[in-house]
Amino acid sequence: MFGQRRPAYYERKITIALDKTQQLVTSLVMMVEGEIVGQKYKFYYPLRVRYVETDAQRHVFFGNYLTYFDVSLIEYTRAIGYNYPDMVTSGVDMFYVEANCQYKGRAYFDDLLHVHTRIGHIGNTSFTFEFAIYKQPANESIATGRIVAVTVDARTEQPVRVPDGLREAVARFEGETAQP
Repeated sequence: MFGQRRPAYYERKITIALDKTQQLVTSLVMMVEGEIVGQKYKFYYPLRVRYVETDAQRHVFFGNYLTYFDVSLIEYTRAIGYNYPDMVTSGVDMFYVEANCQYKGRAYFDDLLHVHTRIGHIGNTSFTFEFAIYKQPANESIATGRIVAVTVDARTEQPVRVPDGLREAVARFEGETAQP
């Protein structure tokens, strides 16, 4: 009888050890540039990959990740209470002057993605959106990136100071002091 129990006991121990290992691996997968998802990013926009966004290799065409960033940054500004249409109405617009994307994995048709977004830096006339895309439900890192925007007078298209309203909205939402 002892011989029959022993394998089950060891099997349970191995299962527990594997579960703990899987939890550790999952935690590591959730790391992005040294920060755990949810600590660096307080906002994400859920997005389901449409068939039209895939390429001949059946995964998301690389250029679409910049579109995902753009969609999420508009939703982010809405969530923080300073949306893009209101900014333009106030006479200020923004031009993207830099965009980059680092590809970490692949997403396919019908995958659910969470596009994490934040404004990570505010300068005098520019600010930087930061992004991390995770495939659900495993929080698999798919892409990271950033977009630098310069604020301009909507009429003259000349650079202007980042509006105080945007600075305040970011500070309230992110819980940080807006940078000068």
